[in-house]
Amino acid sequence: MNNIIRLLPKLLDASDGNHDLAESAAKVAWIRAVGEGLRRHAVPVRLAGNTLVVVVADAAWRTQLQAMSSELLARVNRVLGRDLIKFIEFRVDPNSLESVRSEARHINQAESAERSLNSVPIEVMAAAESIQDESLRQHFLLAAAAAAMRRQSGGSEI
Repeated sequence: MNNIIRLLPKLLDASDGNHDLAESAAKVAWIRAVGEGLRRHAVPVRLAGNTLVVVVADAAWRTQLQAMSSELLARVNRVLGRDLIKFIEFRVDPNSLESVRSEARHINQAESAERSLNSVPIEVMAAAESIQDESLRQHFLLAAAAAAMRRQSGGSEI
């Protein structure tokens, strides 16, 4: 995920004003900027002009986050490498929050998978490149990552 975060400013430079890419970048930046604690309670749903719309479960979360909005705005824009977002609008919508949380879980899983792959020895990564079947290559790398993680944590090897 760190590699993706570092690429966000470059992707935005190359996007030529593509709104969908800017929206995706803003969502990823939010997730990175707010940290794990807020991630589950405040989920970005869209970029409307220069306003990031974030759904929260209830009015208490909205009030708390509105008080922090200038800090959150600065963090998100820092991750983006520019002042793309001028405002953050917090909307109470528990139903949308749950459906969007599912998408956020996928991002967390991708981040976890990237951390796991970082533990795979370079020789194994090079060997994986020779596997033509994309699905088989991914399964091979995930198995290698799981083995490396077990080894690092002192677990038993299979």
